[in-house]
Amino acid sequence: MGETMVDDASPAQVLRKQIFDECQYNWKLGWRTHLLYLFIIALTVGSSAASSILALGFPEVDHRLIGSIALIPGICAGVSDRFHLRLKKHWYYRKYDKLNALVRRMDFVLLPDAGHDEIAKVAKDFCRVDTDMSRAWERLEEERDPAKPEGDG
Repeated sequence: MGETMVDDASPAQVLRKQIFDECQYNWKLGWRTHLLYLFIIALTVGSSAASSILALGFPEVDHRLIGSIALIPGICAGVSDRFHLRLKKHWYYRKYDKLNALVRRMDFVLLPDAGHDEIAKVAKDFCRVDTDMSRAWERLEEERDPAKPEGDG
C-alpha cells in the first residue's frame, strides 16, 4: 500500500486500486492463516504418532520425554480453538470473495466512462463489505470469549 497513484488517475481507477489492494491483502492473510492451521494439524498428528511410536516401540526412552511430546496435541487444539484459526481463515476468504466481486464488477460491468453515480455505488458497496465483515469479525471474537458467562447472549 506504499505506492501512490498517479495524479491523473480517475476516481474509478483509484477506487479499483484500493479495492484490489484490500482484496489481495485479505487473500494473503487467509492463506497465511490456512498454512498455520495446516501446520498445527500436522504438528498434532505428528506428535501424537511420535509419542505412540516412542512409547510402544522404544521402552528405553525417558517417559518424561514421551509425556511431553504427548502434550503437544492438546496444546495445538487449545491454540487453534482459542484463536479460531479455522473460522478466521474462512472469514478472510469470504472478505476476499466479496472484494473480488467488486473488482470484477469494476472491470467487467462498469463502462470505462462510468459516471459519478455508478462509481459512488461501488464505493458504497466497498464500505458496506468492510462494515459487514468488521461486524462478522467482532461476532467471531465474542463467540467464545472465556470472560463472557455462558448465559449471556
